[in-house]
This record gives sequence, structure tokens and C-alpha cells, in this order.
Amino acid sequence: MFQTKPDEIQNQQLEKQGSTENEIALTNKIQELEKELASAKQLNTQLAEDSKKKLQESESLQKILLQEIKILKNQLNEKGDSTVSKEDHKKIQEQLVAAQMHLTKIELSRNEDKEVINAKEEMIAKLQEDLKEMAEANDTIAALRAQMELYKSDFEAERQAKESLKSEKEQIAEDLQHLQRRNQQLLEEVEHLRNGDFVHVGRPEPSIATSPSAPQDRTRAQFPCPKCDFKFWDYQALENHVYRCIEIDSLF
Repeated sequence: MFQTKPDEIQNQQLEKQGSTENEIALTNKIQELEKELASAKQLNTQLAEDSKKKLQESESLQKILLQEIKILKNQLNEKGDSTVSKEDHKKIQEQLVAAQMHLTKIELSRNEDKEVINAKEEMIAKLQEDLKEMAEANDTIAALRAQMELYKSDFEAERQAKESLKSEKEQIAEDLQHLQRRNQQLLEEVEHLRNGDFVHVGRPEPSIATSPSAPQDRTRAQFPCPKCDFKFWDYQALENHVYRCIEIDSLF
């Protein structure tokens, strides 16, 4: 009988195990990316809200600072005013510089927030792309797995068909050999009968003498068929029967 080789079975098991491990690893990676993406989106949403709030505050503060700078500049332009001393003039200049620096910091902070948000958006886009690729790869693995199972099913069906066919061929060959041996045996027995080498089968002699007028056919030899053991009173009838008997046997 046909049998699958041990190394072939082992290779199939290793391929199935490797495919399952890759699928599990990919599924875990997808879950990690989904969590990371959700966390990044949540963080980016929080940053956007904070940035919006800071922007509103900075815009309000910017208006105040611009108004203060305008006032300070007006005060500096009043150099000829005797009421503005040098000390007050210096103080006004310091306040003006401080206001301008504060305004610059607000602008820088606003730009930094924009850069952080942009970076987070790029990271989210990258995570979404990675997640899409992972999902496509997972779908591909699932499709390949289904295809592999189909090929395996076809292979098993083909293997079983080959096993059945080989078994049938072996049985037919065995039956043919048996028929050939049986036919040869019957032919040899027929040949022995044809040459007169057969067993004389007669009736037992009676204990009392028979009358001369008794039929002689009852004491004649019978010719049995070597196959079915049917008995004939003449050789020609036996020979005709034996060939038919052999032909009938060969049909089965």
C-alpha cells in the first residue's frame, strides 16, 4: 500500500506550524499598531485642544502686549516732555523690550505647538499606513492558508485514489494468477483424462451374482469433472463439459 513518507509529513507539519506562527505574530503586531494608533490619535486630539486653548490665550495676551508696546512707544516718543525723566525713560525701554520678548516667546511657542501637532499627524499617518499594510498582509496569509488547505485536501484525495487504484490492481493481479493456476490445473487434468490417465469409478460388485441379462451400463466407469465433480458416462461428454466449466470459472 502507498504510504506518505515521514519526512513529507514532517515538512507539512512544519509548514503549517510556521504559517500559524507567522499569522499569530502578524495579528499581535496589528493589535499593537491599533493600540499605538489609538493612543497617538488621543494624544494628538489633546494637543490640538491644548494648542487651541493656548492660541486663544496667546492671542489675547498678544493684543494686550501690542497695546502695551504701543503705549510704551508713545511714551518714548515724548522725549521732549519734561515730565519723563531719564530713569522713567529707561524703565519704559526695559518694559518695551520685555513685552517684545514675551510676544516673541508666544510666537515661538505657537510654532512649536504646530510642529508637535504636525509631527504627531505624520506619525499617525505612518501608523495608519503600517496598519493598512499589516492588514493586507494578514489577508494575504489567510488567503494563502486557505489555498494551502485546498491543495492539501486535493493531495489527500489524490493519494487515497492512488492507494485504492494500487490495491485494486494488486487484487486483480492476484485473482489473475489464481485463475491462471486453476486453468492450468484443469487443463492438466483434462490432458490426463484424454490420455486415459483417470480414475475408474465403478459400482461395488454385488455379493450375489447378477444375471447375464443385467444392463452393463451400471458397471461402466464414470468420468468425473475435475472442477465440479459432475460425473459422465463417456469421455467425449466430459471433455465438452470441462471446457465450458473452465470458461464459466474464468468469468468470475
